[in-house]
Amino acid sequence: MVASTALYGFCPVFNTSNRKFGNAAAEFDGNDNISITDTNLLDLTGDYTIFAWIYPKGFGGGGQGRIVDKHDGTSSGYRMWISGIGAIPNKLLFATDGTTTDDLIGTVQLNACQLATVTKDSSSIKVYMNGILIYQT
Repeated sequence: MVASTALYGFCPVFNTSNRKFGNAAAEFDGNDNISITDTNLLDLTGDYTIFAWIYPKGFGGGGQGRIVDKHDGTSSGYRMWISGIGAIPNKLLFATDGTTTDDLIGTVQLNACQLATVTKDSSSIKVYMNGILIYQT
């Protein structure tokens, strides 16, 4: 995020008092977040990739743990989250502009480090867990 601050004038704000992994990671206990000032530079247009190393110990408040979330509460924007509720639990989900990936059963393991990735190009959205394609539009 240093490059983002220098180039675009915005920076994430978070409390590092509970950090456990040096300066490179944050730990969330279910009601924490990292906030970045909203800017059009964070609007995803064209081709993109979103990824995050996650180590979920639970599925967050209400069984829905957000990883990345920039939407306005309607169908606009994007978000990637994990879910431990519903008929198909332990799933990674992605939504953008009203389109949500199908239920991806068993793709998220608790207490394990995993790489969650979403790519979008002009023809498809692809979701990967640990480099394995688990969903494609």
